[in-house]
Amino acid sequence: GAAGAPPAASVSAKRPNIVVLMTDDQTVESLRVMPNVKRLLVDRGATFDSSYASFPLCCPSRATFLTGQYAHNHGVLSNHPPEGGYYALDNSNTLPVWLQRSGYVTAHIGRYLNGYGNRDPAEIPAGWSEWYGAINNSAFGFYDYTLNENGRLVTYGKNPAAYQTDVYAQKAVEIVRRRAAAGEPFFLSVGFLAPHATE
Repeated sequence: GAAGAPPAASVSAKRPNIVVLMTDDQTVESLRVMPNVKRLLVDRGATFDSSYASFPLCCPSRATFLTGQYAHNHGVLSNHPPEGGYYALDNSNTLPVWLQRSGYVTAHIGRYLNGYGNRDPAEIPAGWSEWYGAINNSAFGFYDYTLNENGRLVTYGKNPAAYQTDVYAQKAVEIVRRRAAAGEPFFLSVGFLAPHATE
């Protein structure tokens, strides 16, 4: 082949679908008492022998996940402005942008970085084909929260069917079913509030 061209086998290889379920403030030890989560998710997903948090705080860690960079490189050094939060992150240079450019359909449900939606609740960060982002302050309630659903603000009330974890799970299942049937590779990120305490 041409110089620098990938081998033919790698070009024709099917790209995997990627689903990331991010829980908030959950310990590894808590999985010991969650047999269904272990059986249905942990045993069927990727397991790593070691993991490291280079900056174990909410927004810096989320920004590291989205960029692959240490906090001193991506610039999110706190959960709140001016050193941190949503507006400290360069959303034009993140994992969903890169994946979308390579042909993936990208979707996000739930929490993103603190402060998301403060300036413009209808904003959708770069790189997301589908967006169901929890607007900042409401992201910390299991009921009575607002999602930016692809540019349309939808508020969920206090009835049992509005329980945030269940709503996110239902949306995720719907996206997985729909996107898997479409045949295009997809990346789905779900940012649960649980088991974080509400504020």
